[in-house]
Amino acid sequence: MGKNELGKVSRNFNYEVEDIERSLKVLNDILFVKIVLSEDRDIKEIHVITKDSSNPKKIIRDIESFLVAKYNIQVDYR
Repeated sequence: MGKNELGKVSRNFNYEVEDIERSLKVLNDILFVKIVLSEDRDIKEIHVITKDSSNPKKIIRDIESFLVAKYNIQVDYR
């Protein structure tokens, strides 16, 4: 399985982490997702397990786009 990581978000959000994790699993090639929050409820890290055949750059772009489109959450993969 492949592993990708996104981190550092610019703002707080008002959604349940479990709902976001569950929503991300509908994207192609994503098997598992775990979101880690800071003490301020910012997304600190997003850990993703994908299928071996996944393109890591595409997965990262898909996650970034999905979070903005569905939840208005901006993430910086760096």
